[in-house]
Amino acid sequence: MALQRYKLIFVVHGEPFVFKTVPVAAYDGGAMTKRVNISPFDCAPPTSYRVLDATEFESLLAEREKQGPVTSDLPAPLIISTRSPQGSGYPAFQLDARLNLAVFLKLRQLYAARGASETFLWDFLRTIHGPLDRTTGIDFLLGFYSPAIAAMCDSEREEHFLELAELDIWAVLS
Repeated sequence: MALQRYKLIFVVHGEPFVFKTVPVAAYDGGAMTKRVNISPFDCAPPTSYRVLDATEFESLLAEREKQGPVTSDLPAPLIISTRSPQGSGYPAFQLDARLNLAVFLKLRQLYAARGASETFLWDFLRTIHGPLDRTTGIDFLLGFYSPAIAAMCDSEREEHFLELAELDIWAVLS
């Protein structure tokens, strides 16, 4: 007997951004729709979750370079598969000045070392995580921490985040 699956779509500030499919067995019997109140100051802006085509990405990158140094240390931007006519896109959060580039590069290396695709990385970054106090990976990389996460020192925060990514990789690949 095949398990039925439901797609969960979270909406924050009127923008859908987290898509996960969960088995019916994971359903806790509560309401299918739960209202989540998230202050705009607690998480990344919805534009961080956009996927840009190559032209948009290049124009925004050029615009950012006018304001000062950009993520020039980024060897290559994260490119994900999309259902658009172009077939791929660039997540916008990579152009945010707040991006913790060191942790982002470690995260990409971790996924590559384990043989997980960057599409799985993108899913991880968009997903709300309980261990991050109900914030996303993008929120974390842009410095939007809960008080409990903010209380950790930088190395503890990074270790906590990368351990969560390890668990995600294990779950995806097993």
